[in-house]
Amino acid sequence: MIMKQDSISDLPPHWLLKTKYEPAYKDTVTVFPEYAVTLPDPVPVTTHFEVKSPRPDAGVTRLSNDYDWIAIVLVASYLLFAFAKYNFPRRLSQLLKACFVPRAVAHLYREGNPFNEQISLALGLIYLLTSSVLIFVAVKTFGSLPPYQIESMRLYLAILAFNTLYWIIKALAIKMLAHIFKTYEATGNYLLNNLLFNLTLGLLLLIALPFVVYTGSIILLKIILVVTALLLIHKVSRGILVGLTIARFPLFYLFLYICMLEVAPLLIAAKLFIAYTGI
Repeated sequence: MIMKQDSISDLPPHWLLKTKYEPAYKDTVTVFPEYAVTLPDPVPVTTHFEVKSPRPDAGVTRLSNDYDWIAIVLVASYLLFAFAKYNFPRRLSQLLKACFVPRAVAHLYREGNPFNEQISLALGLIYLLTSSVLIFVAVKTFGSLPPYQIESMRLYLAILAFNTLYWIIKALAIKMLAHIFKTYEATGNYLLNNLLFNLTLGLLLLIALPFVVYTGSIILLKIILVVTALLLIHKVSRGILVGLTIARFPLFYLFLYICMLEVAPLLIAAKLFIAYTGI
């Protein structure tokens, strides 16, 4: 039996493959689903990174980081305190005790004159430095001084200079009145009373100011201001008691003396502070 050879011509006509193909002019899928997409806003490009806390302000206002010079002032004050504590530990305790115990004042002159001692100079510098920092922090916290008008360190130096000049003028005025009224002993006790309270206040501010500066607690700042005001009131009352011990000193002149040297400067400073800060 002879088999017939396969041939493409023997296939059915509809099985034949085309040798030329024409491209389709229409897509087979005519309907596409539509999606609404909202693109995010473009992210601005900055030259520095700003990290902001997502939490709201908890009511604590920290001082700006351009006040790093305050750390230098505090470190200098601590060095002065270390010098006084290391070289004159017993004298330091006597000065602090005499501030609150009137009977201890008489014992101070047994070991020397408090006005001519190195410990008084060191503690006095601490008072000037720390009290000026307290005034600066209070002004910057409750005031509204524009930063472009005066730099923070220059403002502090101006406060420090004014504070130092105030105490020099006050001491000279007290000594001048002592020559007028011939009350040398009582005037010496009055100056010693001012010295003791200033030295004690300087040490208290040296302890409290770091917490105020580096936490920014307004409540703590107000507490320190209240304590300072109470110490000043106590100092004025002690000064009145010193004046009453003078038998030949008229009470009217004592009243003028206290008002001119103690009350009037405090009232003027409080008036200027309230007018400036708007409290």
